[in-house]
Amino acid sequence: MSNDIERPEEVRLESITIDGQDVLGIFMKLDIFENIYTPIITGQIQLMETDNSGFIENFGIEGNEPISVSVKCHSDQFLKFEGVLNGLRNKSTNQQMTIYTFDFTTEQMRKNEETRIIKSFKETKPEAIVEEMVKEMGGEMDRSVSQGLDMTYIVPRQRPWDVIKYVITHGVATTSSVKDADNEDVVQQEQESEGTTGFLLWQSMAENKPAYRFCSIDDLLAGKGGDNRGEYITQLANQGATLEEQVKSILKYDFPIAGDMQAKMRSGGFRSVNIVFDIDKGLYREYTYDGTPLMTDKQQGAVTKPTRYTLKLFSNERHNQECSKASAHTGDQSKLNTSQTHARENTFDDSQGTFTLYPQFDFRAGDTFTAKISKVKSEGQGGYDKKYSGNYVIKEVSHGFRVDGKGYTKIGVIRSTKQQNDASS
Repeated sequence: MSNDIERPEEVRLESITIDGQDVLGIFMKLDIFENIYTPIITGQIQLMETDNSGFIENFGIEGNEPISVSVKCHSDQFLKFEGVLNGLRNKSTNQQMTIYTFDFTTEQMRKNEETRIIKSFKETKPEAIVEEMVKEMGGEMDRSVSQGLDMTYIVPRQRPWDVIKYVITHGVATTSSVKDADNEDVVQQEQESEGTTGFLLWQSMAENKPAYRFCSIDDLLAGKGGDNRGEYITQLANQGATLEEQVKSILKYDFPIAGDMQAKMRSGGFRSVNIVFDIDKGLYREYTYDGTPLMTDKQQGAVTKPTRYTLKLFSNERHNQECSKASAHTGDQSKLNTSQTHARENTFDDSQGTFTLYPQFDFRAGDTFTAKISKVKSEGQGGYDKKYSGNYVIKEVSHGFRVDGKGYTKIGVIRSTKQQNDASS
């Protein structure tokens, strides 16, 4: 442990600059966020001026200047960030004090807004398309841990992030499949689809430098989207505990969402039917999706019929310029991704919660950690809460610190529908 940090909540502000100017003298607080659903790291900084300072006016701060942050906490962990201001969110005045709140973000979104892609991707891996778009945004990949089936996509002058959004929602993971009948002369016939698909791409702080992570939702739930950050525990304040022991404490936890059966039924998360008109062959077929592997035993008893119907026009030959027949599921992958993506995207974050910890600058969105939530009885601790203890995937991370030299890390966590307790997590 670092010898200049004596309390677990302490942070040391190394430097904070805006447009190259030191703002430590007027700094009040700062929060920085990363989330598996967002393509950039964002944050807010709050500055306070008195009548005698005039920093904003003197240096002509408009809200689009570069910002640089360097903060240290226990274990010699550093949070270093470089980005740009993204506008003035609020200005409030109270007698002789004026408080400014600025948003900031990474530069990749600016590059995204001024870039247009006109290109044809033919039978290309989803991860390869995503990595190329990340480079177009001026970013770089930290890790790519998932494989997908080849896909074809003609980009109609879109921004890089629009291309990425299409790929992560329409790309097919290798766990998706359909069972087509061999007899194509049958006008109407029931078929089956199974498996899951769906990808995520987000920006995270990799070695204190913003970089991107790409993985399938299944791999995220398996812990492959990041690193394991170890075990943290709710415990009573103990003045005799070492700093190493104190920083592993859970200060506060909250679980606002723990399942919504009606929402999952309406979204087709468990059972659905995809009606397909194959205009290449002139066939009408209904693909029934059975999401039993994603359900608990009680849910299987509660949902026995399809609860969502979708309709698709299917043309696998639409991008094929050859005389030969196109390979299956290359020009059109909707049989593989429609029901399967609906199912996985609506069952992977069934349980959501938040934990507040002492500063943990090495935590990243996509990482996993283990929570041990103690039960407290009149005579002391009474074991662990098995319902909410266990492994969690970190959905979002918020690092916050203030002018008084104290900070915290707040993490949002998720579990899939089947992860109901410590044992199943």
